[in-house]
Amino acid sequence: SVEHSGPVLYMDYHLETDGGATVVRFVHSGFGPEDRWDDYLDALDAGWSYFFRNLKVYLEHHAGTPRTMLHDRPATRGSRGEIFTTLLEAVGLEGGDLDGAAVGDSVALTLAGEPADGVLEARAPNRTMGFRLPGLEQSLLFLEIESAGDTGKVGVWLSTYGASPSTRDRLERSRDAVSAAVGAR
Repeated sequence: SVEHSGPVLYMDYHLETDGGATVVRFVHSGFGPEDRWDDYLDALDAGWSYFFRNLKVYLEHHAGTPRTMLHDRPATRGSRGEIFTTLLEAVGLEGGDLDGAAVGDSVALTLAGEPADGVLEARAPNRTMGFRLPGLEQSLLFLEIESAGDTGKVGVWLSTYGASPSTRDRLERSRDAVSAAVGAR
């Protein structure tokens, strides 16, 4: 369970088999009906949706390989829309190029000043975006906005799986560039 402003929240994981496949059923409960939960529920929905996409990519491309997490959570200011636009620009998507993109679509990114092919793995407008990076050893990039009004944090999460030193270096520079772009301004 996780404490959040009083009530106890529960996360239950159920593993089942179905026709020879493993099925994960996840239940997150303990929320109240009050409006104060709306933003929190939206954030959890976006975050867990990406986590399960991340798990799928891991199983398809990296099973058995240890993960290295490169992350930062810089403080930021501005509306969620302004911050999201800044995040798009920080990864080379000038002018909101995600407008017509759907999960599974290829997207041309720029990371640390260099072109990078991406596959959109998750998208929640003005909240999160996640990409698989085929040319960077199938690494994963997840960007999320955790805001409360005009202040908050941005999560910059890069997952690598046995990445070469040159890929890891480039991803670290990418993380730092995105963090600098959105950091409290």
